Amino acid sequence: MPDNKALVILASYCAVARPAMRNWMAANSCISATGVTCHTLAALGYSVRPVAVRFAVELPTLEVCYTAGCTDEELAGAKSVSPMSPHIDFSPGGWDGHLVAIVSDRYIIDSAFDQADVGFGGVLGLVDAPECMLFPLEREVQAGHHFKVDIEGAFGSVPARIQYASSDDETWRTSEAWTDPALHLIAAAILEQMGVENNSLLVHFLLDTLSG
Repeated sequence: MPDNKALVILASYCAVARPAMRNWMAANSCISATGVTCHTLAALGYSVRPVAVRFAVELPTLEVCYTAGCTDEELAGAKSVSPMSPHIDFSPGGWDGHLVAIVSDRYIIDSAFDQADVGFGGVLGLVDAPECMLFPLEREVQAGHHFKVDIEGAFGSVPARIQYASSDDETWRTSEAWTDPALHLIAAAILEQMGVENNSLLVHFLLDTLSG
């Protein structure tokens, strides 16, 4: 059962975090964005870990489905929903996947959900008003366990089906988007917006910079 206090704090984070992130990063920044989320929520005392997922967002009434990191079989299913199903247009060397944070084994925070709306042309209203998405889970998702989550909801008048399925892809861990010391500074800025002071993030930034 979701913790009401945790929901309030995590929702407060989600409301301010993504706009702050977008000052430094583009929409297709799930690796960096999840890194910031992990640093920030760890500083607040939460158990949080990054998890690679296969990701799909279907808008049935618009007959369109956005996918990232999906298998050929899953892509075929998406194409059956809409022949024009968009898939991330990766630059050379880009990562075909999606990264989210699992918090306290009970919540998914998708720190770059707005990249799907970029694929939809902004119909969800998240391009100009980006926000991290928070999804409470019906069952705990423990570290190392595979999972698949299907969520039905709506963005305004637009019904949506969202799917996250765990992936074994760990190649993102060696990317600069994940190892960038500046992620600590962005996390510190977000904490300041939330009214929380945490100098440890600045210390991490300095140590990572000096060790680099």
